[in-house]
Amino acid sequence: MPGCSVPGCHNSSAKGYSMKSFPTNLARRLEWAKMIDRKNWIPNRTSCICEVHFPPFMWEKPRVDGKRKLRHNAVPTMFPLRSKRVNARNELNKNGLELIPGSSKQNLPVPHSMAEQSAATEHCENNVNSTNDIRTHLIANENVDAIKNEVPTVSSEEEENAVMDKSAKRALTMSAFYLRNMKERLIKQQREILELRQRLRNSERVNRKLKRRMEERKICAQEILECVLPKFKF
Repeated sequence: MPGCSVPGCHNSSAKGYSMKSFPTNLARRLEWAKMIDRKNWIPNRTSCICEVHFPPFMWEKPRVDGKRKLRHNAVPTMFPLRSKRVNARNELNKNGLELIPGSSKQNLPVPHSMAEQSAATEHCENNVNSTNDIRTHLIANENVDAIKNEVPTVSSEEEENAVMDKSAKRALTMSAFYLRNMKERLIKQQREILELRQRLRNSERVNRKLKRRMEERKICAQEILECVLPKFKF
């Protein structure tokens, strides 16, 4: 059995992974192909996907014979390579909101001259600016945390239903696309059949004409023989 059909995945049965062939049902077959997101590719009879791309709830309960079997409506939804790219992007966004450390407040000496007073004033302004920066980033982090807390949690059952609905929509879209292509092919084949029928009709007409000519020549030959033979006496 060949390796996993998911882009970037090099797992195979030779490496000890359980490989699952694409469903024979056209709709579910197209649904699997849509989920792995492989451009300009159509699965064939030997295409398969390894076990790591199916979440736990897609598998049936442990069997007596020890074999792992997918549910009848199982769909591959776990793609670690995509998750790594998304996590890396999220990590960059997170780092962009990290708190910028600032200097803490210090006890300032009482200035005794204009130069000391100017230096002390500048130092106080720097501390105020640093404090404002810290406050700004703290508020930004609080807003991010508030947004995260407002996101509703989704149970595994709801997540499964959402995945199924999304997969069903994708499968319907792919089915409509393939049906449209099949319809165009059938129309093209129908035109070719009509052309072949027309050619056959033309061939039949030509054959009939040739047959008539042969009969006419045969009649002429008989007439000639009837006229010539009586003149010869044996």
